[in-house]
Amino acid sequence: NYCTDLFKEEKIQNFTKMYISLLKLCLKDEYHIKDISLTDMSVINMFNDTAYDYDIPENSTLYSLFEKIAKENKDKICIRTAEKDISFGELKNISENLDSEIRKLTKGKKSVIAVIAERSVEMYSAIYGIIRGGNAYLPIDPEYPQERIDYILSNSEAAVVVAQGKFTGLAGKTSCIDMTELLKNLVEKQSNIPDCNAEPEDTAYVIYTSGSTG
Repeated sequence: NYCTDLFKEEKIQNFTKMYISLLKLCLKDEYHIKDISLTDMSVINMFNDTAYDYDIPENSTLYSLFEKIAKENKDKICIRTAEKDISFGELKNISENLDSEIRKLTKGKKSVIAVIAERSVEMYSAIYGIIRGGNAYLPIDPEYPQERIDYILSNSEAAVVVAQGKFTGLAGKTSCIDMTELLKNLVEKQSNIPDCNAEPEDTAYVIYTSGSTG
């Protein structure tokens, strides 16, 4: 069976034929990738053709799409970890709280905001709170040496660090928001929630690599 909303019967038949062709190639003795003919390349191109037209309103942002889903699925689980579950509505509220705190420190200026956290509710929540304000998030591995962290914060001109509670000390002289404490002291209904300030042209993230990835 296949999803008829996504695929026509003709395309599924082509998939089947090409899959069989690939299997036949694999059964050949001493067959090498370099020996694939142009005809065989059409099989590869077919499998790599994953383009899809999504019905997304013009000028949408990642946060605006999330916000729409969060409003429609307020009580459904969005993040599940070993420690806790977070609903879409809760994540939306967390992102609004964090965005508000960030703007107090940046005076509303869109900036690079660093995130120092392990994979956790704090990390995922931080990303949404950061992009809500049109900021770029900068992930920093808490296992980096302090010297490396200091360099990244300085070189990126990060305005704020959002850190998991146990890693706040790694922020150095950069203003820091304790994400663990923020989650403990959430304001359910803020009186002055700042409007979402994300725009399609905003930088989404900044990443520092070891150099080996180019």
